[in-house]
Parts: sequence; C-alpha cells; structure tokens
Amino acid sequence: MRVRGDPDAIPLGDLGLRRAMERLGEPADAGSLARRAELWRPWRAYAALHLWNTLGVPAAADAGSAPASDRLEPLEITP
Repeated sequence: MRVRGDPDAIPLGDLGLRRAMERLGEPADAGSLARRAELWRPWRAYAALHLWNTLGVPAAADAGSAPASDRLEPLEITP
C-alpha cells in the first residue's frame, strides 16, 4: 500500500484484518469486510493500518489488565 503509493489499497483477504474486525465485534468474512471497506474509500489503506494496530492491544476480555490509556475504542469510519 505504501510501496504502491495507493491510499485506497486494501488486502481484503488478509487474516489480520479479518481478526481485527472480529475483535471489534464486526462480521469478519471477506464479503462483509469488502462492503464495509467501501465506506472507507478513498482511504482504505489507512483504515487497514488502524485495524492492524488494534491487534497489538489486549482484547476486550483482557482489557481489565491493561491501563485505560492503552485500551482502544472501536473506530467508526463514515463517509
């Protein structure tokens, strides 16, 4: 995405993106991700980066053990 210089590129089949969507309580199948990603145009690559970054934060079940400043709230990206 950065290499290509395309801010709208998104790897819809990426397992990490699908896992991030699951952790945020969203449908994680490729079709649902594709439909949701349409709302993020023309900045889907940045949305993918945000989703990947959520994987480094403890899941909601483990949130009690993480400091409040380390917890992420779900991001609503609307056109």
